[in-house]
Amino acid sequence: MGFTLVDLHSGYDRTLLELARGAGYPITLDDIHAASHTFWQAQTVEDAVHTWEPTVENDAAIGYEIDRRICALLGITDPALLADLSRRARAAFRDPATYTVFPEVFETLAAMRRIVPRLGILSNWGWFLPELCEQLGLARYFDFIVTSARVGCSKPNPCIFHEMLRRAGSTPERTLHVGDSLSADVYGAQAVGITGALVDRTGTSAPGDYPVVRSLDGVLGLL
Repeated sequence: MGFTLVDLHSGYDRTLLELARGAGYPITLDDIHAASHTFWQAQTVEDAVHTWEPTVENDAAIGYEIDRRICALLGITDPALLADLSRRARAAFRDPATYTVFPEVFETLAAMRRIVPRLGILSNWGWFLPELCEQLGLARYFDFIVTSARVGCSKPNPCIFHEMLRRAGSTPERTLHVGDSLSADVYGAQAVGITGALVDRTGTSAPGDYPVVRSLDGVLGLL
């Protein structure tokens, strides 16, 4: 979903910056970006083995923990500030106005529908991803949507890829998974025998044993 189908206007970063500066923390957007990068690198390692009971309540708790850990890296530990940030961040993630669908996506998905028998979304995302996809006009292109919150595990954990295969009614050797994360999407897919392709919109990835496309329409050539 993120950075493959939609661009995330970084409302989270701006919200955190606004709240932190208002509370007297002298941080910058670069500080927030660095903290987020450090957190998600560590989180991907944890995601490879971590599982949980998939409930709305646990999804909310996981969202809060993400916020808490990023703030901790920035030296922000004030409970009231953290609660306000988490409340506003979760609301932003559910708001379709937070996202922009990349310009090639709708046309590319329409072309894919004419080529592949089953098309799905597999994403490390919150509970309300299906509703968000409806609001963004994406859902009609897909046969299924698998979000980590409703499975109880995240990419690169094999369990979420196995759930995707079950929903797709497919086998690993007949499946292509496309995403923007080398560790979660490409290596996660490869670990269960699925071909993983990297969407590298910046053109900065190093060559490897996986296909690379600069935008989603490049995937048509891989089919």
